[in-house]
Amino acid sequence: MRKVQVRCKFNEELIDIEDSEFWKRNKHRVLTGARLHRGITQKQLSERTGIRQSIISEYEKGKRKITPKVAQRLAKALDTYPEKFISE
Repeated sequence: MRKVQVRCKFNEELIDIEDSEFWKRNKHRVLTGARLHRGITQKQLSERTGIRQSIISEYEKGKRKITPKVAQRLAKALDTYPEKFISE
């Protein structure tokens, strides 16, 4: 999986964003971003994955954890890699 580094505004050090508290609290938003990047609705993603739209909504709101198996289905439908959807 590709690591993303950002420069910290206050002390100019490089940090791995995936190790940050912000990332850990907002990881679920990656799915929304990937879906919007592809220009599809939750309903369209539901049709592509076979996952109910209400469940996709729960994933996007962080109310439900994305399992590795679901991440595979989402990644295939969104033409990306599954690791980006999995929280540790």
